[in-house]
Amino acid sequence: MAATKQTWTLEGESELRLEVDFDAVVVVVLKQGLCEVLGVELAAGREYAFAGAKVALYSWHGCQLETRGECASVYQTGPGETTAAAALNAHSYLETRRDEASRAVSAAVAGGVLKCCEGASRAGAAPVAEGASALAPALAAFAAGAGEDSCGRDCRGPRVMVVGPSDSGKSTLAATLLGYAARLGREPTFVDLDPALGDCGAPPGAVAAARVTRETLSVDEGFGSLDCAPLSYWFGYEAPREHPDLYARVVDELAVAVAEKLDGDRSANVAGLVVATSSWVDGDGFASLLRVASAFAVDAVLVLAHDRLFADLRQALPPSVAVAKLPRSGGVVQRDVVHRRRAKHRKIHEYFYGPQSHARSLLAKRDDDAALDKLLEATAPPLAPATHELPFRAVRVFKVLAGSKGDDSMLPVGQGSMLEPLQVVAVTVSPVLVHNVLAVCHPAKDGDDNGDDDEHDDAAADAATSPHQHLLGCAAAGFVVVTNVNVEAQTITLLGPCSGDLPSRNLLLGKLEWMESNIA
Repeated sequence: MAATKQTWTLEGESELRLEVDFDAVVVVVLKQGLCEVLGVELAAGREYAFAGAKVALYSWHGCQLETRGECASVYQTGPGETTAAAALNAHSYLETRRDEASRAVSAAVAGGVLKCCEGASRAGAAPVAEGASALAPALAAFAAGAGEDSCGRDCRGPRVMVVGPSDSGKSTLAATLLGYAARLGREPTFVDLDPALGDCGAPPGAVAAARVTRETLSVDEGFGSLDCAPLSYWFGYEAPREHPDLYARVVDELAVAVAEKLDGDRSANVAGLVVATSSWVDGDGFASLLRVASAFAVDAVLVLAHDRLFADLRQALPPSVAVAKLPRSGGVVQRDVVHRRRAKHRKIHEYFYGPQSHARSLLAKRDDDAALDKLLEATAPPLAPATHELPFRAVRVFKVLAGSKGDDSMLPVGQGSMLEPLQVVAVTVSPVLVHNVLAVCHPAKDGDDNGDDDEHDDAAADAATSPHQHLLGCAAAGFVVVTNVNVEAQTITLLGPCSGDLPSRNLLLGKLEWMESNIA
């Protein structure tokens, strides 16, 4: 396919919207002016490659862009026809909250309430957009919940949760808020609770958290370029409603782990959290949102494109939690089942082969444009996943099942069910596991991972309380895919992101499958 070159001149406060198919690559170059994607500025003259993506290139003061490649759809908006001002207004208030927390920390340190430690907070002026007062009434409730003591919420940065139905722009808004904060030198924590996306560096099926810094910002790689591995817990399903009890458990575990990390790092605590939730907002999904808000102690909720959800949250959450409604961007595109499936396969592929591995594979196949060779060299270098062939006894595979929810009224007076709501049971290694994505649990502190006491595994599924319940609280050290199971040789072959021994012999199974041939 021949490359089509076009030049676009954007006016101030307008954007260019691109939709690129998974089988195509579009290269974007900033020629003049300033332009950004999800709050991250483009470098002038540098080529950015996009494949299988929906991209909005926004300019506050006008710019000139060049695109090369075939787009499924491309158009530009007029001045003021976007929701960028609303996002900047929200960022401005969040930055004000960070400044307040930073000043509170300084005052507490000066007064001897807090001990000086590394990672001192930074205070700075927050940008204020025109019309920022539009969000002020709703977001002013931030301050109402602060003030427990000088070591408490006063010294804590904003913890904002982004909610809304499917395809409402939640991940876009979350990424933009993180990008603006990181550009100012803040290091906010991104919490990704949508297991269908995998936007935090972990593959789909996991809930994860990672710190976002100025150095990790990337226009075309997203958060897949994070230098440090995210803190992740394995859910194993694409939608929370598929296993709500397990989803609640892994979210709680992640919330505790994130709180511990923030308590030990004052600068991260001042920078705060941005929590991106799933699109499960109705029925039990609403209760799940309230649980998330409580677990992460959020003090602000941004609701996108859902008036009833906005009203219900205002009524259900305490007055100390601000609930603000933001408009949905006109550039948000409904994603069909095929697009979601291909996006999931691409995310898993990028976990093993590196960010932009899909774009690299498409660029490598094209020989009609010599300039693409230079772009191929400029993209992120691919990772080198390794194959691990292990005997059956070297691994232990487990799965989390929902425990029996019996009627306690049939039990003697004063007694309740002894069954756990979640049961970790052993799974027999067999060819059924081929193509399944597994999480490698962090090694147990008691050294159980290296033992050979497997005789209780066979009875795990029949026990009232599984002897492997501790795995529910284990974070994922990484992820592997089963590529082959040889029953005769009693070996299992795993594809891992790197060579060397697995961190643990305990592997958790979910319902996600991936074949390497499905590049996207």
